[in-house]
Amino acid sequence: MLEKIHSVLFSYYEATLCNEGKHDHLGNWFVTLDFIFSKTWDALCEFRDLKRQNPRCSEYAWLEAAANSAWLKCEEYYKHADESAAYYAAEVLQPGRKWNWFHQEWLGNDEKRPWIDTVQKAVQQLWEEEYKGKFGAPELTLVSRPRHPNDEFGAFSEHRRIRTVTPISSDSYQSYVGCDPEGQPTDDPLNYWNSRIRS
Repeated sequence: MLEKIHSVLFSYYEATLCNEGKHDHLGNWFVTLDFIFSKTWDALCEFRDLKRQNPRCSEYAWLEAAANSAWLKCEEYYKHADESAAYYAAEVLQPGRKWNWFHQEWLGNDEKRPWIDTVQKAVQQLWEEEYKGKFGAPELTLVSRPRHPNDEFGAFSEHRRIRTVTPISSDSYQSYVGCDPEGQPTDDPLNYWNSRIRS
């Protein structure tokens, strides 16, 4: 019995330790909550089964009731994420992650799969209402290689070279999520975005 209690509580301990420190940010919030939510549901299911298999053991009835209370509290917090798309956006705005985690964790879950479309629309709406058009759009960027001074045929080489153009998108958010994740999922997203504000 103590082993089972320890196993359940260890998930909370692990989530707490993994979110401590000065480098923590809102992007970790929803993934952490989803982890605790899933582990608590697993515990509730396990204790229900144990209670059913051991009807005379009052400890399992107590553990099931405790797990159910914990799960209801987790569900309450889980639903709070829908009150602000910022919780979802904080996950998506991590350049090494974007929408990958939601697809990875929710596409295979019959209950959560329909939520992806709703969450994507909520993040898009947050972008359009709070950020779109409030900052200057990037200009076209021509990536050019300087002509080598000893290159006799530099003019021809320059003429036939295909220039790389960074197009201006009408929607920077869609351009961002439309590209593959950048860097490592563990990279600090705050540094990533701060460097773009300063440049």
